[in-house]
Amino acid sequence: MKKPYLLGAAAIGLVAAACGSSGTPSSTPSTTGGAPSTTAPTGVPQGGTLKMVGTEFLDPWGGDGYYGKNWQLEFMTSNCLVDPEPNPGDGKVPTLQPGLAEAMPTISGDGKTYTFTVRQGIVYSDGTPFQAADVKAYMERALDPAEGYQGALGSGYYNGIVGMDKYAPSGATKAGAPDISGITVSGNDVVFALTAPDPDFVAKMGLRFVCPEKPGGSHTRAMVPEATTGPYMVTTATDKQLVVVRNPHWWDNAKIMGLDKFKGQLWNIDGFTLDIGVSADAQLLQLKNNQIDMGWDAGMITSLAQRKQVEGDADLSKRFRADLDPFTRFYSLNTAVPPLNNVKLRQAINYAINRQALVAINGAGQPWSMIESKALMPGATDVYPNASDVEKAKQLIKESGVKTPIKLKFLHGEKPPAPALGAALKAQLDAVGFDVQIITHPGKGYYGFAADDKNGFNIMGAGWAPDWVDGASAIGPVLTKAAIGGFNLSRLNDPTFESGFAKVDALPYDAARTLAWADFATTVTTDIAPLATWLQDEELNLLSNRVGGFQYDPAHLVNMATLYIKQ
Repeated sequence: MKKPYLLGAAAIGLVAAACGSSGTPSSTPSTTGGAPSTTAPTGVPQGGTLKMVGTEFLDPWGGDGYYGKNWQLEFMTSNCLVDPEPNPGDGKVPTLQPGLAEAMPTISGDGKTYTFTVRQGIVYSDGTPFQAADVKAYMERALDPAEGYQGALGSGYYNGIVGMDKYAPSGATKAGAPDISGITVSGNDVVFALTAPDPDFVAKMGLRFVCPEKPGGSHTRAMVPEATTGPYMVTTATDKQLVVVRNPHWWDNAKIMGLDKFKGQLWNIDGFTLDIGVSADAQLLQLKNNQIDMGWDAGMITSLAQRKQVEGDADLSKRFRADLDPFTRFYSLNTAVPPLNNVKLRQAINYAINRQALVAINGAGQPWSMIESKALMPGATDVYPNASDVEKAKQLIKESGVKTPIKLKFLHGEKPPAPALGAALKAQLDAVGFDVQIITHPGKGYYGFAADDKNGFNIMGAGWAPDWVDGASAIGPVLTKAAIGGFNLSRLNDPTFESGFAKVDALPYDAARTLAWADFATTVTTDIAPLATWLQDEELNLLSNRVGGFQYDPAHLVNMATLYIKQ
């Protein structure tokens, strides 16, 4: 028996992935800037080209470059079988809805077969018809070890497809088998056979890794992607400039996908030019003077002093936005070896940390102690204090039965502000009965060094943003047993945790699931305490006075579909 994939009010979208820093500064635990409207604007101005700049090269090749802002571009140029709704509005988590597929997939009773029926009549930006076989072809392109980045392959998200082990054997540099046997095409149906049930497979099929491009392209990198189906297309891509213009076939595609109702409301601009290699200081100056419209990578404000200057200026403050980002920073606590195999000590660390002080040093974000970000759990509250509770920490250390001073090895990076953060954390922990030894390691190879048990740390600095807006993506890659040796740097191997995670992950993607993840995250944070989370990130943007419709959400990041140029 087959069942439809369920949609709910709090279903999923797609976000910037991964571990790393954003580098944007913040001064207070409050989000500033104008709130997005709750519905799509009507009758907004159409046309015009945005002038944008960025500090670093933006790789537009498929979805396989570095996730974050590349995926923001992918939302402009591509469609997957399923996509997050284009205009979530104020405070809503974007709902996943059919994109290139006619409907959400049917799932076999054993949860191991997913069948998508693709829409008919959609064309790529060059007029080539899209067809079901293109889905299989692009999956095999993206998952081919020879494709140059191994982004989708490296994620492991698709390893559960039957035949993936033969198509991309471990350590291979090119495909082994001629195709992925678990992906088959029959007429307009694309069928995925899995080796085991995967409650999150539909979410993974909405990731920009696997949005189809016109077939026939090389399985190695190219500067300009093949033709795509989305609202815009890339015409120029060099290490100095990216040019994006309207897809002439978009509104025909939009009608087939039921998105033409947004005409005159969304996908308003004619495109944008992105000049690359502009320093943060130059960006800020040009934005102040309205010489450019936006900074693509939101890196123009690099210090607390600059932020305060912008917020204190009558004109600039109206053009400034600070939005919650799903990225969190935390300290992984090694639960596998003494002394932090003692939960009382892990709880003590969470009480000893002065999150407000760390955020002030970092210059970015808001104090936060939950495993899941507030962006994924609207209305959620902290479970640990923002300031140190020294007496509570000392009491927990006493209850642990471990004699003080308790020696800990603490690993963090070399790039500022990591050394200052490390010194502050050492002082905070030493004050309650620990004896912290600091170990530093450069950014290159940092996580590999941390994952190697022989390097033996007790605490390490890390961060994570989920690949899709759901607790499975926020918690699973960081704490499940399957992630040990990857990003489970706490080495958590707890049967109670595993069973609780599996129970929530088996729920339909709806509002009840979101609440269940929030409850689970609270329980794990308090009762198991494998992490000491201290920051919820923000993205800062300064806009020119001609930009309207700015909206930020945890799926699209900057929702380019809502932007328009004021006349």
